[in-house]
Amino acid sequence: MVEYADQFDNPVLVLENLTHIRENMDYGKFMNRRLHGWGFAKMHAQIQYKAAAKGIRVETVNPAYTSKTCHCCGERGYRPEQATFKCSNSECWVSDYQADVNAALNIADRYLSGESHSREHTDGDDSAEEGGRLTGPQDSQADATQQETLGTYAS
Repeated sequence: MVEYADQFDNPVLVLENLTHIRENMDYGKFMNRRLHGWGFAKMHAQIQYKAAAKGIRVETVNPAYTSKTCHCCGERGYRPEQATFKCSNSECWVSDYQADVNAALNIADRYLSGESHSREHTDGDDSAEEGGRLTGPQDSQADATQQETLGTYAS
């Protein structure tokens, strides 16, 4: 990921802020144990480390509903299968869409709208504890940049 980003001018890696992901996880004893073993903070720290070596910024955004919100119209959709996203808005051109691509476009949109914070200002703790909320858009140029960057896929 870092090598790919390094080929662009002024690259930024944008990740979901998974700090509080364990708060609402209850999939039964066996699955909880497996999911709680994932090293979210370790993964973010490794990405930050590799990106810093190349001079690439790492930012995070709120992950809420990135995989269940249409990147085009903003309506809440659904995922009939793990890899498929369907928009519930009948007037939207998005019917069947690859779910991970839809989520990635939502993550990019959130970053471009100013809804992000630098990963380097966190302590890397991914335990379940009360945390702050992300702020609203702060960049007056964000919407124009978003349209220019994402073109027809911008929401």
